[in-house]
Amino acid sequence: MLREVGLTVASRRSVPFPDALQPARWVFNKGTRGHREAISALAPLSVSNLAEELRYDREHSRYENTDLPLLRWLCLQLAQAMAHSGLKQDSVVELWLKIGEGDPSPEARYAVAPYANLEA
Repeated sequence: MLREVGLTVASRRSVPFPDALQPARWVFNKGTRGHREAISALAPLSVSNLAEELRYDREHSRYENTDLPLLRWLCLQLAQAMAHSGLKQDSVVELWLKIGEGDPSPEARYAVAPYANLEA
């Protein structure tokens, strides 16, 4: 199941994709070390690609514009969970935390604040 969640996030499948981000976040927040290792190979690459795909200033054929804030918020939550589990120095996690700090959505900016100050 964990591998499937990782593959769903990695492939950015349009229908179940948003639903896969939440279990991925759970893995980093509450899962065992083995769980995190199972998904760690796929999650950083996925959220790296999503940083570009979910920019507000580009045309979106894969995602509805109305889904962008939700998808960005879910990616931020996943990046936060990754940071909290010890991956704060990962360049993708740092990128998403920076994206969150400047996101036009106050929910995103507020959610990032506690993680931006995590110890390295």
